[in-house]
Amino acid sequence: MRCLLIVAQYPISPNFRGGGSANFYEKLTALKSLGHQVHLWHYAYAEQRQIFDDFVRTDAETYHRVQQMCESVQLTTLPRAASILTRIQARIGDWATGTHVENPIFRTVALRHLTRSIKRINPAFIWAHHFGPARIATLQQQRPVVYTHHDWLYRVQALRQGRAEDPRMRRQEEDVARSAAAVVTGSLVEHQQLKDLGCRSVEYIPMAYEPVQWNGAHDADETPRIVHLGGLGTTANRLGLERFFDVVWPALPDSARRNLWVIGDTAAAGPMLARHLESVRCTGFVRDLGPLLRPFDLHIIPWEHDTGQRTRLPLIFNHGQVVVAVKASVAGFPEIRDGMDCRLVDRIDEMGPVIEELLNDPAERRRLGLAARQTFERSFTRSVLLPRYASVIAALGCRTQ
Repeated sequence: MRCLLIVAQYPISPNFRGGGSANFYEKLTALKSLGHQVHLWHYAYAEQRQIFDDFVRTDAETYHRVQQMCESVQLTTLPRAASILTRIQARIGDWATGTHVENPIFRTVALRHLTRSIKRINPAFIWAHHFGPARIATLQQQRPVVYTHHDWLYRVQALRQGRAEDPRMRRQEEDVARSAAAVVTGSLVEHQQLKDLGCRSVEYIPMAYEPVQWNGAHDADETPRIVHLGGLGTTANRLGLERFFDVVWPALPDSARRNLWVIGDTAAAGPMLARHLESVRCTGFVRDLGPLLRPFDLHIIPWEHDTGQRTRLPLIFNHGQVVVAVKASVAGFPEIRDGMDCRLVDRIDEMGPVIEELLNDPAERRRLGLAARQTFERSFTRSVLLPRYASVIAALGCRTQ
């Protein structure tokens, strides 16, 4: 069947900064693997379009693979600010439909583009990735929409700003989720929340990766690293690492503190965090993580909320690393088991003793790392998860176009 896949802002790549790009790439690959004819619409504001264009220039090979998987590719640059006329048109549209859309560009410029695309492509269904594309897609009634939900933005914003949740933003997000024909989420916690909202169809599908070539015979007796992965522009990564340095770091022995590796772009670190980072190994953004994510090294997730880990945990398990995490951060993954393939703590101040224990027990690190890799192969590969995608699409009841 023909599918219109809508993604926004970031490049589509398994090797770009942040988890969003890898998630885009995985959804495209899954749809193509199921035999659908995928037509891609990527929209961005001018500053994000420049980042996208730079990616195309510097990683032409990946972008070529994206193009090969698509029947057509449309790139649209949307205006950041709405004109007075656009605002008036958006208000009229809100009044006529009884649905308020916060961003007038979505109601006008973007919706007109979508309407033309539907007429030209005649897709059986629309797959909209993240809130913005889903907001635009659900403004039309011609085609069913599958919404890939990735965190409640009102929650992330509140955590980032240290403020109360915005009720208007929450209503907008919940309305969009209820308007979609189906919602796909990478968190079992959000799966239940979406069902409780009354969404028509909700499916839990975690992030998938191709299995990496790894050395299960790696020497676990080698001095282990403590690894933190993820650019600090992401709220969960930045605030989580700040908490780690504030709460856990002072109690760790010098031998442990000498072996902390922070992998990812650190430009967004605040002054206090930046000072801490001066004393550890910071790699910056790394395209090929294979040489850095060694089997049986410790991998910390010091985040205390159920947001921001959708792409990270399956990736870590793929490399057979030993996760030490606050339970809340990985609560959305029913596949993992404390003491079996990872170590989980209730509070961040409990991480230090667990880290010390594992640093001094290579046999236990090896056991947990091997079990993590087995969990990955059982739960987080594309071949395992493709039937769930097929089930979501079949339930739409679309006719072959």
